Amino acid sequence: MLSRTAFRPLAAFALTVGLFLTLPGCSKPKPDDKGGDKKDKKEDPKPLVPDPKVDTKIEPVKAPEKVDLNVGVGKEAADFLKELGDGKATAGSLSGDFVKSVGLPINPNVKTEKERGYSADNAELWLRRVGSGLNFGLPIGAAGADAALLTGSYMGPDRVGGYSLRMVKEASGWKVDYLALSSANNTTVTPTVGGPESEYQRFAARAVASLFCDKDGMPKDERRRAVAAGLTPAYRTRLAPIEFDSDKVSGFDHSPSQLELQVEKFGKGAESYSVTQQGDTSDFVLEVTKAGGAKSAFVMKLAKGTAPGQWLVENVTPK
Repeated sequence: MLSRTAFRPLAAFALTVGLFLTLPGCSKPKPDDKGGDKKDKKEDPKPLVPDPKVDTKIEPVKAPEKVDLNVGVGKEAADFLKELGDGKATAGSLSGDFVKSVGLPINPNVKTEKERGYSADNAELWLRRVGSGLNFGLPIGAAGADAALLTGSYMGPDRVGGYSLRMVKEASGWKVDYLALSSANNTTVTPTVGGPESEYQRFAARAVASLFCDKDGMPKDERRRAVAAGLTPAYRTRLAPIEFDSDKVSGFDHSPSQLELQVEKFGKGAESYSVTQQGDTSDFVLEVTKAGGAKSAFVMKLAKGTAPGQWLVENVTPK
């Protein structure tokens, strides 16, 4: 679809031609009275106007709208959370990208796992370890045409906290594209301003920050895979370079053990955290409050991912 700005170069060209033909000394000499050759006389150029057949309206990017839990993605999310708590969630409920993050390690000797880049069995094991036995509260959130952002609380025998769930529309329906559970106390004050991408950006920043500061919301092995899924590939490989060939053979593009150690530098020992967007940008400030009131702050920079509504952390530095 063409925007209005597509016709500006043509308008500028028409204006230039008009000025050229009217400037003193630039017009073509008239034939003399004795009868000059009129073959060289050129007709005035026709005005350049937009083609009426071309739609020049700008299609606005719509911000997500409140979800209905009785239909569509709202119902799909509620059903998934019920299955997750019952230990029945399957790899088929995950998006093509997310299943490759949590469905590791792969067995290189199993042809199907090597070809797909993930193990369906390990993805389902990840889901069971993350959510089995928990009671998930109904999600609240918003959805766009192809992505939905949902949050809520959970409770179990030995775990209490909140969850962050992003879903995207794929060919076969709505799929889970990100899931994070955290016991950390989120004190973020959510702003009401920002562009249509701001909701997606704020979701990503809070979800990853919640994992940085988590104590026991997720088992460690499962948490670090969720963290990895929330970072850009370039950042996670830079943050935790592969140390052993076995990690690469198993499908990782980073060192899982090193990633865990690096992440602990951001939020270990946190009692609470807040994430504040820096104006209308994809930069955030993460403030971590530890026992006794000690605080530390970090700048989180985000980059747009490849999936609908997906934003990933591309750098974290002390503030």
